[in-house]
Amino acid sequence: MTSGLLPKLLDSIHAASLDMTSWPEALAAIAGALGAPSIGLAGLGRRPEDCWGCMVGVDAATIEAYTGYYHARNPAWLASVNAPVGAVQTDRMVVPAAELEKTEFYNDFLRPQGVMAMASAVLRVDAARQTVLTVQGARAFDDSQLELMRRIAPHLMRALEVNTRLALATHAPVATLKHFELTRQAALFVDRDGGVLDANAPARALLVDGLPLARRGVSRLFDPEDAARLRAAIARCAEKPATTESIVLRRAGRAALKALVTSVAVDLPWRLPSWPTALVMIEPAPDRGSAFAAFGFTAAEAALAEEMLRGEGVAAAARRLGVARSTARTHLARLFQKTHTHSQAELVLVLLGRKGEAR
Repeated sequence: MTSGLLPKLLDSIHAASLDMTSWPEALAAIAGALGAPSIGLAGLGRRPEDCWGCMVGVDAATIEAYTGYYHARNPAWLASVNAPVGAVQTDRMVVPAAELEKTEFYNDFLRPQGVMAMASAVLRVDAARQTVLTVQGARAFDDSQLELMRRIAPHLMRALEVNTRLALATHAPVATLKHFELTRQAALFVDRDGGVLDANAPARALLVDGLPLARRGVSRLFDPEDAARLRAAIARCAEKPATTESIVLRRAGRAALKALVTSVAVDLPWRLPSWPTALVMIEPAPDRGSAFAAFGFTAAEAALAEEMLRGEGVAAAARRLGVARSTARTHLARLFQKTHTHSQAELVLVLLGRKGEAR
């Protein structure tokens, strides 16, 4: 560190923050400083599809074998899956050496590569995966090597954040947020956990009010059941392409809002931690009272119609309304008749004013 090594490493990391294609060079420099034959910057989840990465010193076949089979059998990762951001540790710190050296992972995967030890630094934690710098060594890592990893870890975290922000800034769905600025419609670009990647001014105002996108924190303004449905819709839409869901968000003492959540395909190098994502558009909820009156709903039918918009089915609606399921089914049959629909999905679209989609 005193010979100028650390500044050179930081320069390479900062270069990679601005140009993702420079990560192999940055990782090679880190591996060289640690005397390691191979290194990887990877997102690791329990499922192969949740894993992404950039590896140096490892061939493609070995990477495929790891993600497809050995990752789920890596005792060091399984023992450190809940490690916090910033944790720097070796495999022997989380799994006793005698136990590790008996495993299939060690004998059939690591040893044939000449790898006898691993060290890792946790750079980010998401709901489904960790983002980790992992270094493979021919011998155990000493304190000075681990200290170097601790010194560069914060810079790696910031570099990944810059990568994501720069990529999103040039991504088409994010550019559409500027359009929403003109219409005054609130719009947010979020990850599957409800983390906000970008938001326009109207959306930022809603965030101040406690818009319940993520599980963190509690908003007294928004209905908690609606909040849970919004988070579930974000997770589903972010994971499944070409998916759109509509959620009504009731607010204490204020007009309700309608959130339209739609999946957004993001093709970022190495599937950065922001992947997968969704676009959330929020506007005032339509005045359904007048629409219900136009259909000729009775008070009981209007109450059921309101519940059906929550998307949880007849049984849940009957339970909340305090009526028998048979009574709710009778009201539902009348709703079908008065709206000329034949299914709950069609009914919801008509009630939301999207008749063309119900055909």
